[in-house]
Amino acid sequence: MNVYPREINDLVKGFLTGTLKEIMARLHAERGSLFLFDPARRELILDACYNPGQEMFKGLRQRVNEGVSGTVVNLKTAVLVRDIARDSRFKSSGIRRYHTPSFISVPLYAGQQLIGVMHVADKASRQVFTPEELGYADTLCRYACSIVSGLGECGHLRAQKNALVRQQDLMRQYAAVGRMAKEIVHHITNPLDGVIRFAGMLRRQQLQGKPQEFIELI
Repeated sequence: MNVYPREINDLVKGFLTGTLKEIMARLHAERGSLFLFDPARRELILDACYNPGQEMFKGLRQRVNEGVSGTVVNLKTAVLVRDIARDSRFKSSGIRRYHTPSFISVPLYAGQQLIGVMHVADKASRQVFTPEELGYADTLCRYACSIVSGLGECGHLRAQKNALVRQQDLMRQYAAVGRMAKEIVHHITNPLDGVIRFAGMLRRQQLQGKPQEFIELI
């Protein structure tokens, strides 16, 4: 998630993490995770992990065509899984670590730009997640992505503004160099003008020998 300036990037991460916590609280989910997309390496990185005993996996990288996260990214739609063992969309999930086989996964897109994937699992009641809960998670994620998109625009505008400021500073430096060069030329041409004028006066004296040769060289 390095497509924005650092301060915007940190704000985006914090905002998405807060969204994940809100969804977990509303759906009474005991586990949740947030993967963010690294466009440079085309990988998903586990940025936030609210899974008891699995915090050690934070920073884990996964290709966009692998695992549950990669499948959800390619589907480009929120997914409700009632029983991972019976769902033909997923070959292997690692869901055995969880208490229930049901989970919700939502891909995060700002327009066509992939941001990441959000997962919630292990409903406290040990029941299957419902379509209504899927709709709530999907809606909240869509709103979050819209806000992230706006933050991205702010980041790009700030970068453009900073570039313009740097360009203006450079132009001021060029102007200062130009003024200095003008002063240098002024200080050189004044004495040279006197030298040329006096050399012309001596030349008209028709001196003989070396003195006249030196005057001609001047």
